[in-house]
Parts: sequence; C-alpha cells; structure tokens
Amino acid sequence: MDKPFISKRVEFNSKDDQKGFVESVLDYSGLSLSTLAKKLGISIRTLSDWKNGNFRISFLHFKKMLKMRRNKGKINYKVIDLKEHLRSIASKGGNENIKKNIRINNNEEYRLKQWQKWWNKEGKERAKGRFLLDVFLPEKSNLLAEFMGIMIGDGGVAPYHISITLNSEDDKEYAHYVIKLLYNLFRVRAKVYKKKDAKAIDIVIQRKKLVDFCVSLGLKIGNKIRQGIDIPEWILLNDEYTKVCVRGLFDTDGTVYDHKYKSKGKDYEYTKMMFSSASPNLIRVMHKILIKMGFRATIGSLHNSVFLERQDDVIKYYNVIGTSNPKHERKLKKGLERWLSGRKRHRAKVLGT
Repeated sequence: MDKPFISKRVEFNSKDDQKGFVESVLDYSGLSLSTLAKKLGISIRTLSDWKNGNFRISFLHFKKMLKMRRNKGKINYKVIDLKEHLRSIASKGGNENIKKNIRINNNEEYRLKQWQKWWNKEGKERAKGRFLLDVFLPEKSNLLAEFMGIMIGDGGVAPYHISITLNSEDDKEYAHYVIKLLYNLFRVRAKVYKKKDAKAIDIVIQRKKLVDFCVSLGLKIGNKIRQGIDIPEWILLNDEYTKVCVRGLFDTDGTVYDHKYKSKGKDYEYTKMMFSSASPNLIRVMHKILIKMGFRATIGSLHNSVFLERQDDVIKYYNVIGTSNPKHERKLKKGLERWLSGRKRHRAKVLGT
C-alpha cells in the first residue's frame, strides 16, 4: 500500500534545471499544464510549484514524467530520501522564521493574542476553504450501512476528518476493500498513514461536509465510547441494513478462532466467533440483533464480548451475513470445510461404509 507521503524526492542542480525539465515534459507530451497535472494525479498548483522550482519533485511522479518525455537528452539530478528532504525544508523554514520573528517578544500570552488575531482575520476562512472541499453524499443503502458498521467498530470522527484504524499486517487486504468502499460511496480517495509505534494504519478523508454527513447519520464527533455509541435507528428499522452493518462491525472488531479440546481421548476442533467492544451498550445491541436473527449468541462474563460458539451458528453467519474481510473469509471457509468433512466421516461410520 502506498504511503501518503512519497518516500523520495528529486533534486536538480538548480531551479532553472528543474524548470527546464518540466517544460520539456510539456513540450514532448504536447499536454497543457492542467492536463499534465490531471494525468499525474496532482493539483495544478503543485505542478506549477514544481515548474517554478519552488519544491522538489516526488520521485514517483518524476519517473512518470520521464516516460512522457521519452528520455530525450541527459538530465543531471540526484534522488534524496524523505528524511533528508524534510531536514532541508525544516531547517530552511526554521531559519526564515527566526529571521522574521527575532524581535518579537517571546511571550506565550502575546503569541496567543497574535494567533487569535490572525485566526479571526483570515485563518478561519482558510480552514473553511481547505476542509469544505466537494464530496459526494450518497443515499442510504447497504453499502452505506456497512460503512456505518466499520465506523462504529474501528472508525473515528473529528471536526474536520473521518478515519478508520486497521491492523497494518492482519488487515492489509481488508484495508484495500475499505479504501475502495470509501471511494465508491463518497468519490474521494482516502489517504493512508502508517503509525510509527504500532502495527496500524489510519485511513483518512479530510472533508468537513463528510463529517457533517456522518453526524447526520448517527456517528459522534470525539470519543464514541464515552458518548454511548449505538447503531442508528435508520439501520435497525431495515433488516438488510442491519445485516450489512453487523458485517462491518464484525469485520473490524470481530475475531474468528479455532477452539481445540480433548474429550475421552479424542481431539476436537471447532471454529467460533467473537465480537468485542469497550461499549456495554453496543454489546447489548449486537447480542439483541443476533438473537432476533435466530442465532444462539451469548454475552461473555466480562460483558465486553458476544460469542457465536455453536458450529451451525457460525455456518449460518457465514451464509446469511458473510464477511468482506479476507482474513475472516479464509478462517470461516476452513472451519466450514472441516465441519462438513467431519459430518461425512460420521455419516460413513454410522452407515458402516
């Protein structure tokens, strides 16, 4: 999965050399600045900055531009990694900031007043411009109900963005599914950020309109557990919506595991399912939904988990609700095959064949 920040940058000998490179790409490709930006998947502002030598070109986009240029003529450049690039721009920005503010009183109260002054004058409007970008707001559907399940499970809503946190290893395949689902719903390509100190990724969309839309659907801004997260009524009143919402919840906060034990000298192995949450309210609602759908679900002794332990319930879940998470799909299929194989062996033994 690509990281949101390109890991390498290209440095030319001078701004003029970089400008000449971009102009040669435009000449050889016959594209306009806006069309080239569109083909590269970047904004025209970014391409203009590259053309003027204001910022270094990402190595990924540089390679694409080389192909468009048909490798005409020699180019002098070097590739630098992200750390070196960030050190360079941070140092430059820090030095400029020191020069600009060397005579300003280093007083916290003074700085706060200055920031408030800037925010009231122009910062507030800039923030609106940044986060009020367009986004498609879909009608209620099975796909939107599944999105709600994912958000209630592993999602978060902040004032200006939504995010979904997944395991970067176990849920790597599922992350691709979630990113595609988000695009199909909202026509926005999510950014993916790898957490430094954990095996986790954040899938993020920065859109104030989307935040407002999610709140209108029943999600909460901030700590969802403290605010008593619940499955919205518009989902609970529709059986199909409820089913796919449960799928989204289980795909994020659920576990499929094998329970092994020995009895009278024989080894037994069954596939079981568990949904966990720090929200007692969500545990109660999930249990109630599964019971209503005909499952013999049980709540764990700590009241933070709901279990499906009978093999026929697990099979029914797989057939009726299903999963969009490949890691669950593989485990459920394996359990189903093992159960069917055991049934065949038992039948053969009874019939004496």
